[in-house]
Amino acid sequence: MHLLDKFLGLQQSLTQLGVQHSDSEKDDSALKIQTILKSCCQLLNVSRVSVWLFNDQKSSIVCQYLYIKEENRFDAGIEILESSCPEYFKSLNTSRVINADNARTDSRTKEFLEGYLTPLNIMSMLDAPIFRDGELSGVLCIEQTLQHQYWDMAEISYAVSVADCISLVYAQSKWLFEKQKIRYMERVDPLTSLENRLFFQKEYFKILATLPQ
Repeated sequence: MHLLDKFLGLQQSLTQLGVQHSDSEKDDSALKIQTILKSCCQLLNVSRVSVWLFNDQKSSIVCQYLYIKEENRFDAGIEILESSCPEYFKSLNTSRVINADNARTDSRTKEFLEGYLTPLNIMSMLDAPIFRDGELSGVLCIEQTLQHQYWDMAEISYAVSVADCISLVYAQSKWLFEKQKIRYMERVDPLTSLENRLFFQKEYFKILATLPQ
């Protein structure tokens, strides 16, 4: 496949996925992210795709969602400390995109060799940044096991777009949370935790409007 055709095909698939999951008013961010990760894994024909977020101190990253294609399941909870992988964390904050065709020899990822790459048979990694409130907050990690993957520009661009899409999902989730909080504050008295006078007035006029004149 021509590189441009591949690029357009990957980007189009992501656009269609975004349209498919953009109309919900409830916070279904977990489902959206899992759907995006599974689609990414299938389209790139890779072994594992995951989302990692920094802890509050940014001294580690914790896996929030990990899709494993061979087992068709999600996992989570793995934590990687900056103190054990300083070069990787430095790269996340500088070069941002990490395209390690050979993750076991690449200077940015070889720190993972004993504790992560070798036990899981990971040979190649492609990582792209996730942002929240304009700041780097995590990373999308695409991994190939058993054989090396030589990432081309279409795949790298797609990985960045997927990471941006996940950043938007988190932004929407925050917006919905703030919207719900405002609605709660408009309805409930903060001192008594009971519905306030304004809420009762609105409900009264709603009922009044339904009564026959």
